Amino acid sequence: MSTPRSEQDIAAELQQCIPVLREIPTNILGEVARGGKHQATPSGTVLFREGDSGDHWYCILAGDIRVHAKGNTEIDREITVFHAGDTFGELALLDGNPRSATATCISPCRLFLVPQEVFLLLLGSSPAMLTVMLRRLVTKIRYDTEQILETELEKEHIRAEQEAARRRAMSQLVAGVAHEINTPLGIANQAASLIGEILHAPGAPPVLDKSAIEDLRDASQLILTNIERASRLITTFKSLSVAQARDVREKVSLRKLVEDTVELFSLKGRSKQLQIALEDRLGAGMSDWVGYPAILSQIVLNLLTNVERYAYPSGKPGPVEIILNGSSDGDTFSVIVRDYGQGIDPNHLSQIFEPFFTTGRHQGGTGLGLSIVKNLVTESLGGGITIDSQPGEGTTVRMTLPRCVASHAEV
Repeated sequence: MSTPRSEQDIAAELQQCIPVLREIPTNILGEVARGGKHQATPSGTVLFREGDSGDHWYCILAGDIRVHAKGNTEIDREITVFHAGDTFGELALLDGNPRSATATCISPCRLFLVPQEVFLLLLGSSPAMLTVMLRRLVTKIRYDTEQILETELEKEHIRAEQEAARRRAMSQLVAGVAHEINTPLGIANQAASLIGEILHAPGAPPVLDKSAIEDLRDASQLILTNIERASRLITTFKSLSVAQARDVREKVSLRKLVEDTVELFSLKGRSKQLQIALEDRLGAGMSDWVGYPAILSQIVLNLLTNVERYAYPSGKPGPVEIILNGSSDGDTFSVIVRDYGQGIDPNHLSQIFEPFFTTGRHQGGTGLGLSIVKNLVTESLGGGITIDSQPGEGTTVRMTLPRCVASHAEV
């Protein structure tokens, strides 16, 4: 067993190792030595977590400690790293509120923990100590203010990019539909010309033999089929474009909405030869969804655009699966978008939803695509989203959506 150390030895160590304590009177430092305690912690130890109550002030005799927080987000952000000689943890002791961050040892540490009542005694007896704490408090307020401003600017940027992405998606759909409609209209035009040639052949009235009648029948069928195709494309586009323009909450068929979105994207996706397959596991009569069709359409378009841009960079054709399913309790839908492309580097997965993070800036990526998708799923539709990926095996995006989305006016 180690021999207990005297208060004088502990006080001397604190004065030597912790600069902020060097001006503290001997008698007060003796109170600190008597009331506090040593603690040795291995690397990886969590000293306290965000939301815990504060009961000690920490003095680092040796080692390094990372302070990090999530706040109201799912992203764990590093605030700072403290080293030997630093102190931390005073804010929760001063204001009585829960810890605003998590402290984790990133190396083996030796600490001296000062209880709240001793810390307050120390603070009240030393103007120098009080000055240091006030300076830290001001720094904390400044940091929090900057973080709030940064978060608001980030949200504003995402909102602006969200609207721009919607407009880009619509312009791409317009181009795809216009190009696709040219094909059936061209065929219908040729068939009409053929009918005109037959009916205006020399002779009055024209004599129609069996072959000419067959040609007329085939030409008229071509006209009907291709006009129907063009009409369906226009109807599908009109349905989605009206939804995009109105952005209202309504009851729709989830299957039909995703089908229409996939069909219109496919006009653009054919250039990359994406093989998009929609698998409906909802069952008969289980497709009704109350939500915002424009928002879900934009989400699906964004995810398919992401696949087109990043999943199959070699230019080879690749499969894409979209799976619709419902929960056993009937309260939620799941929409899964899966590709079998190059996948995502495991080191990047934790950052994939962070604004402005991208590995494809050279391909025109802004780093906001998946951040927008997550914002739309969680904030606008009240759902959840996860991404699983393995390099060389592909990526799976899973969205969970409430069967009845709350009105934006209710949120």
